[in-house]
Amino acid sequence: MYNGVSFDIDLPLDGNPGVECRIPGAGKSYQLIFTFERNVTVAGSATSSQGSATVAQPVAGPNANQVTVNVSNVNDQQHLVVTLDGVQDSAGATINNIPARMDVVVGDVNGDGSVNSADATVTRNQSGHTADPSNFRADVNVDGTINSADATIVRANSGHSVTSATPVTLPRHR
Repeated sequence: MYNGVSFDIDLPLDGNPGVECRIPGAGKSYQLIFTFERNVTVAGSATSSQGSATVAQPVAGPNANQVTVNVSNVNDQQHLVVTLDGVQDSAGATINNIPARMDVVVGDVNGDGSVNSADATVTRNQSGHTADPSNFRADVNVDGTINSADATIVRANSGHSVTSATPVTLPRHR
């Protein structure tokens, strides 16, 4: 979050997973926010069904139709699936088996699954700019400004990818 504005990466239920390219927070942590059509309450749990992460107990918010799951000890270059269970919507339905699919490839600013010269070019072209909704992925170190520090991280991670792993196919939820 920069100056009160969140820069989120969509984590779809099907198709290609969202790619998190930014360095994690303390404890190699990220925050996943599940958003629903109706207001919800949380009574269940969240687990990592693929990849390596420590998954915290889900909590309500930040909005009434959202559930937040904090994950830590997340390693680079992996497919991660965090599954949420036990969400009750305002109509009284309990929803289980809600996956968030995320690839973690630090430095993959264009989101194609690998860090290469294309990512270096994007970062170089945005250098000197403040992170905004159109370029925040190039702010790899999440300090609000795209600069040589971000380019250094991209160069250091050149060759990293998740393309060699096989992502899981999950059931579709409506």
